[in-house]
Amino acid sequence: MEDGVWRTVGGRRIFIKNGEDLETAMKNSGKFKKEEIKNKDDDKKETNKNIIDKNTEEFSKKIMEQDKESAIVFDDNGKEIIFKDGEQHKVEFRGKELEQLKDMNFTHNHPTTSDYDSTFSKEDLMFAYDNDLKSMTTINQKGDIIKLERDKSIKYDDEHKPGFLAADYQRKKEEFAKGRSVGELDDAAKNIDNWLRENSEKYGYKYERKVKTENNKIEKSNNKTVSKKSNYTNEELYNMNSRQLATLLVENQIERGIIKPESKEKQIQARLTGSLKMSKKNLYEYVKKYL
Repeated sequence: MEDGVWRTVGGRRIFIKNGEDLETAMKNSGKFKKEEIKNKDDDKKETNKNIIDKNTEEFSKKIMEQDKESAIVFDDNGKEIIFKDGEQHKVEFRGKELEQLKDMNFTHNHPTTSDYDSTFSKEDLMFAYDNDLKSMTTINQKGDIIKLERDKSIKYDDEHKPGFLAADYQRKKEEFAKGRSVGELDDAAKNIDNWLRENSEKYGYKYERKVKTENNKIEKSNNKTVSKKSNYTNEELYNMNSRQLATLLVENQIERGIIKPESKEKQIQARLTGSLKMSKKNLYEYVKKYL
């Protein structure tokens, strides 16, 4: 008899040969339907994802307040492969280090509290693609986490190959920031976040952003839009005054975890008379677009 072990899986005894994985053993036993095997495989993937998410958040707590960049590389089982300290705006990987990155999970910090500067750089996305990373994650000094994960099961077309994402993303990032003052760059960051949520799957990626809240809970925004659709028609929105439109916009951003509820009135005033002042026409266009 071949070497191996007997195991009970789902109430059924199966023999797992030495060197054979569980999924293959389940198939060879003839005792499981395809759906059951797939569900077991999905459970394993979810467990691995939970491990990576937990390790990422634990590592993030250690580096988020630094004034220099650090990076850590995990495999899917949560095993630490590489840890490196870098300089203020970069961590360099060379030679054999690069050879270890394929299909790994890469986490690093952006030492800033700016939402705009916390977003991925073009270099981040090029590095992720060139080294065939499974995921690229950044953390800022506020504790916000953004993550881009390659999903090779997602189909893409010739206009949206994974290698095109970095350049297309950079063009949109520059477009959103063009003509804005430093005080307006947070809005540009929100546009970047929305663009990635709406478009990342076209390139074979999944995107999520976790915003650290006052009570230290993390609220997640992933590929699916989490805001509620507006109950208003375009005509009703057009007939609203600037304050009503600004209120709708701010309330939507509170729901999405972009701004804190306690700053609601301050944020409304900023869009009416302050640093983020917008015309009624711009408020109307923003509300139509994001609600």
